[in-house]
Amino acid sequence: MKGLIKVYKSNYSKCISFFVAEGIIFTILGLLMLFMPMITSYAASLIISILLFIGGLYKIINSIINRNFMSKPVLSIIIGILMVSAGIILTIHPVINMFLLTIILAAYFILEGINSLNFAIHNRNLLTYWWLAAVVSLIQFMLAAIILASLPFSALITVGLLLSIDFIFSGLTLLSLSSTCKYVVPGD
Repeated sequence: MKGLIKVYKSNYSKCISFFVAEGIIFTILGLLMLFMPMITSYAASLIISILLFIGGLYKIINSIINRNFMSKPVLSIIIGILMVSAGIILTIHPVINMFLLTIILAAYFILEGINSLNFAIHNRNLLTYWWLAAVVSLIQFMLAAIILASLPFSALITVGLLLSIDFIFSGLTLLSLSSTCKYVVPGD
């Protein structure tokens, strides 16, 4: 029985250690990113550019290797070349990438706003608080409008700010989860 109690207490310690350590790291990184949103946006756009380049290389190599199994390998190779070219261009000109990411983010908020509004309208007879979805859609439309109205400046900081906010809330969530770790001793 004492051996089982040790195992449970050990798992409890590991649970708390994991959540606390990761929560602290994410919160600190989020705060650092919050104070450097331009650098964070630049780093995110650079990573995406590099991944686009690598993905394009993979597509080209895979298309050449598997050309006998594909109906249009030339088209796949052309797409790979376009991906590699876009990756190179966006790596050389990261501000263009940051601008494109911001436009995509604004489009995302517009589409999510439409989706939330549609959900609210279609479920107003089923849900008591259906209007909350309508409020969320208005907020999403406002976020898109703010991003688009403040271009090109918003392109420099928007992605970095959103990433930093995500990291901060993820870290705080992990820290709060550490208090929920429990151990159960058999027979109690």
